[in-house]
Amino acid sequence: MNKNTDNREVNYGNNHFIDRVRDTLLRGGRVTKWKGRAASFAPSLGAVAFGAMLLAGSGGQALAENECGVYAGPNDTITCNLTTYTSGPADDIYYTAGIDGLIVNIDDPGINASVPGFAVYVQDNGVAANDAEINMINAGTITPGGSGYGLFIHMAGATGTGAASITQDAGTINVVDFHGHYVSVDGLGAASSTLNGGAVNVTGTGQGIMSQVRNTASTADASTTMNGGTIDSTGGSASAAYSLNSGLGDATTTLNAGVITTTTDTTRGLWSEIRSATSTATSATIMNGGTISTAGTSAYGMQALVSTANSMATASATMNGGTIDTIDTYSYGLYALNEGHGDAVVTMNGGDITTTEFYSLGIYAAITDATSNGATTVTMNGGSMSIADSWGIWARNSGLGDTSITITGGDITASNYGAFAYLVNSAATGTASVAMSGGTITTTTATYNPGLYASNWGLGDATADFSGGDISTSADFAFGVHASAGGGGTSTSTGVAIATMSGGTISTTGESAIGLMGSNYGLGEVMITMSDGAISTSGQAAAGIVGLIYTTAITINMDGGSISASGADSDGIFSLSKDGTNAVNVTGGTITSGSGFGAGGCNHR
Repeated sequence: MNKNTDNREVNYGNNHFIDRVRDTLLRGGRVTKWKGRAASFAPSLGAVAFGAMLLAGSGGQALAENECGVYAGPNDTITCNLTTYTSGPADDIYYTAGIDGLIVNIDDPGINASVPGFAVYVQDNGVAANDAEINMINAGTITPGGSGYGLFIHMAGATGTGAASITQDAGTINVVDFHGHYVSVDGLGAASSTLNGGAVNVTGTGQGIMSQVRNTASTADASTTMNGGTIDSTGGSASAAYSLNSGLGDATTTLNAGVITTTTDTTRGLWSEIRSATSTATSATIMNGGTISTAGTSAYGMQALVSTANSMATASATMNGGTIDTIDTYSYGLYALNEGHGDAVVTMNGGDITTTEFYSLGIYAAITDATSNGATTVTMNGGSMSIADSWGIWARNSGLGDTSITITGGDITASNYGAFAYLVNSAATGTASVAMSGGTITTTTATYNPGLYASNWGLGDATADFSGGDISTSADFAFGVHASAGGGGTSTSTGVAIATMSGGTISTTGESAIGLMGSNYGLGEVMITMSDGAISTSGQAAAGIVGLIYTTAITINMDGGSISASGADSDGIFSLSKDGTNAVNVTGGTITSGSGFGAGGCNHR
């Protein structure tokens, strides 16, 4: 499940394009022509002087300047229309020489730029607090060549506090192996990219729209927002909307409306990343509406990522509305991955997730660092999931902290586990917990598939608390609710397995299926309590409540609710201990069983 094929290096595009071009210019110290004139400069020419003489594109296109009017000084506004932009459509739109605050507005449906390199490029010297913007208010089609971005702002100075932003309201951008929007800030200001309308089409390895804060000391945020329009990614590992922060601020990618489609492997509809060992900020993906469809292996609907060891940043994915569909293997709907020491958090309040292939989870929250004290936390308050060949929710912690799932509403239908909180690390002292107070979980075809399951392979407790909602399983050996502690049977853990039911309904129809279960394979106890609710099992050799332990004690208390075990050889309550003790106390409620135990226990050696 931890398949990781992320391609995370982003440095002004694929293959360090700007760095390569600069090295080509500086090697040998001569450019034969610039704007039709001979020019030469020393091999030691710095990046600032270079910025005004950059060649774009593999075709060696000379970058012009001032295509839509001459830059008049700090905080100037320049509008590109058919009156001011007279050199198109084969000419770029560049403002890179001595820029200190500039707004470029592209505002004419007749503008169509088809150039070998970057189509629209603003490079601000970034030494002051002045901002830089590109606003594509209205345009036709912009098609940079195979080595160029559609709209590109670079805030170049390391000390300036000015922000950089790109906004697209209309028009179409077509790019190959580069980004449709790219906002890059080397200074201390924020980076933002927004798509309100129009279309961005990416072929290859670029991103659709992207913002990046590069300065490791910056506390500014990187944000990418889609409010409408379409992003289509084909033919490579391009993601649709991406925010990357290498500093101390947040990285936030949001979909409010619009349509995102990706058709190749290792893509993401929404992607946020923090790449900083010292960050305590949040890498967040947020979906409030719209549609995301992915069709490749390891192609996620949305991913929040913290990718640097020791980072205390949080990875957070939230879905409030909209629709996510994935149709290939290992392609999760919502995914929060923390490779540092912070938390991984997923929240689903609304919307719909559908996955169709093997190991394509609806929700996945994961911590991978074995020394992390961070917690994996999943909360589902609403929405629906339809998972054809995998699990609905998986909260997995390989570190030392807690892992938890809380369900208060919504609907999960899955072929395998419904909701699974799993603490992997044998040295962990954290707790694995699941709690459900509303909503529905339905598991279908896979054997041993639980509806609600907490498993702790470390030293701490496992708790499963079911107080409301409906859980149904139909496969053999399935569990409705299960808390398991003590790992694989050789653990020295004294953690307790605690399963409680105080409301709701559990229904199982498979052979040897169990409604409510607690198991412990270490040195701790099992405690099971039923005070209300209803459990029904209809399969052969099934059971309403089961306690299983190797040593110490099992205690099962029932003071309310009902158990109906109608299949042949089925048990109402059954307690099994290898070397410990069994205590089954029924002081209330009703039990109806088949030819097995109504309520009993035994020791088995």
